[in-house]
Amino acid sequence: MKLARFLLSCVVCFCASAQAQTTVTSGNLIGNPTVTLAPYIRNTSYAYAVNQALASVGAGVKIAGFDYGFNYAVNDGAVGGYLNWSAKITNSSETANLYESNGGISGNGQSGAINRTQSFGGLTDLADIGTFKLSFVSNQNSSVTNVYSQARYAVDPCVTNPLSSPSCAGYNDVVTSQNIYATSYAINQALNLSGSGVRINGFSYGYNVLVGGQWCSVAGENPDGSLGCSVWSPSSMAVKTQVTNSVGDDVYLQSHYHTDQNTNAAYSYSVVLDQKRSPLSLGNFNMTVGQWGTGAVYNMWSNWQYTPDACVANPLSSPGCDGYATALFAQQCTANPLSDSACPGYAAAFFTQQCTATAMYNPSCPGYAAAYRAQQCSLNPLYASDCPGYQQAYLNAQCIQDSLYSRQCEGYNTAYAIKYLVTGIDSTAVNNSLSATAAVKARDPALINNNGTVSAMPSATGDSTVDSVLTTPSTTSTTSPTSVLRPANNNPGNPIGNMQPGGTAPANNSQMAQRQEEKKSEEKKTEGAVAAVEKEAGGKSDTKPDNKSSGGRTENREKVREAMTARAKELASDMSRAATLEAQTANQAVVLGLISYVPGFSAYQASQVPDSLGQAVARQYGRPSVDNRWAQRGLSVANDRLHQEMVNQQYK
Repeated sequence: MKLARFLLSCVVCFCASAQAQTTVTSGNLIGNPTVTLAPYIRNTSYAYAVNQALASVGAGVKIAGFDYGFNYAVNDGAVGGYLNWSAKITNSSETANLYESNGGISGNGQSGAINRTQSFGGLTDLADIGTFKLSFVSNQNSSVTNVYSQARYAVDPCVTNPLSSPSCAGYNDVVTSQNIYATSYAINQALNLSGSGVRINGFSYGYNVLVGGQWCSVAGENPDGSLGCSVWSPSSMAVKTQVTNSVGDDVYLQSHYHTDQNTNAAYSYSVVLDQKRSPLSLGNFNMTVGQWGTGAVYNMWSNWQYTPDACVANPLSSPGCDGYATALFAQQCTANPLSDSACPGYAAAFFTQQCTATAMYNPSCPGYAAAYRAQQCSLNPLYASDCPGYQQAYLNAQCIQDSLYSRQCEGYNTAYAIKYLVTGIDSTAVNNSLSATAAVKARDPALINNNGTVSAMPSATGDSTVDSVLTTPSTTSTTSPTSVLRPANNNPGNPIGNMQPGGTAPANNSQMAQRQEEKKSEEKKTEGAVAAVEKEAGGKSDTKPDNKSSGGRTENREKVREAMTARAKELASDMSRAATLEAQTANQAVVLGLISYVPGFSAYQASQVPDSLGQAVARQYGRPSVDNRWAQRGLSVANDRLHQEMVNQQYK
């Protein structure tokens, strides 16, 4: 017997489609539907919040309209009795009426019923509906009975179960489990899904069925007495599928009968539940087989369509998710480990942050060695030979120890003059005193310029470059604390005059003019000091020569020389006690003038030889005589050597 094979499938849906929603009418939403309006109770009303009244329906509710009504009776009494009523439906904010109707019954002994139907002309979200209110007013003993109010609503299938239509939001979020080949099992245990938010949307099942041909349903005896068949019947197969809830009630029950003879086919069915359900609310799945005649059912399987718990896939999907706080903490720590001190990697991130702010935070910081070196160099340029300002600081340090270390040392001129030109003074003590102020300045970190040089005065602005623009110190005055210039002199016999600093720019016109004024002031001061000493010594040493008193002149000159030397020593001692470099340098010119003073030398400058012959010739010819240049040249050249010897004589 040749068997036909074919495949059949069926989809079963237990909810209305998303396009055609079925309207449901609720029960009476008004309690205590009977009231008597006595003379002392002239009015009453019934009201309820629609969303609260329909809360048990679930999500996705849309209101189509309301039905309401009541029975009334206006009792006998005074003429002119009446009963008025009104019905209102407000929006959710109670600011407007979505529906309003009213009416009245007048006349004693009137009775009857009022029934009304109100429709919105479409479906309105339950969240947009506010309050339903039915009010009554009467002036007689009237009664109102059987008051009712019912909501007509539909449930959006996409809300109750997104598997109901491919157009539903969330349809693509539904996943299908693996096939389960057991014919009976506990649904929750078999699926073993994680998360309390998992919802079952539907299930599918299927099998293969083989149906044979005719079979002997009633045995009988053949004419020859052998065993035979009295009734031949067609074969058939049946498969019953059952899904129960957690208390054993049927959620789904369906039997499928297969009677086509001599066939072998595969069948599958898909079921969409009326609403999504928790796995815990479901009980068991069972598939049982019934057989009549020949046939078989095999390859039975089932699987389930469900929406995974979003909190399991992403705990941050909702603040209500279990583990939301933990996931949020992890997210924040990943984005910024410094967001909380409990974050993994907080210590490393904090260390990096601090090292970025300052490499001096910790010796383990990258760049710590370079930053530490820069810090030490800023505090003391002598920290290392490659520190900015090291050369100047080293020079200052050496000058502090010995002002004669370099011609660039402050006080070098004075120290040199005292040591080599003035006798009887402790040059070491004077040298230390001259270095005292320089030592203080050189060791003051505030005076280390940002270009590496050492300033003699504190910065006025905090930036040495700005200071140099705002105030340019004098470098031509011998009394300036920053001056390193010495009076120029090309005479090799005068070692003081030949001292010149290296790299000093020539003075401009204003500086030269200032220098001339300072020089005149110093010369006047020196001349005054010399005159005072000569006066104290008892007279000028450069008086006109007198052959008869040569011994007296020599004695007078010696007294003046001794007085000059004593005064120079006094000034040198004062300089050694001076507290500032300005006070030291103020008397340098006077000391040098006293040291270089030669008694009687001014007589050569003031001597004049009367030229009687020249005057006579001028009177004779009416004009001055002219000197013979060639004779003058001979006289001058002949006297150059002698003049140089005379000049050098004063330093011996």
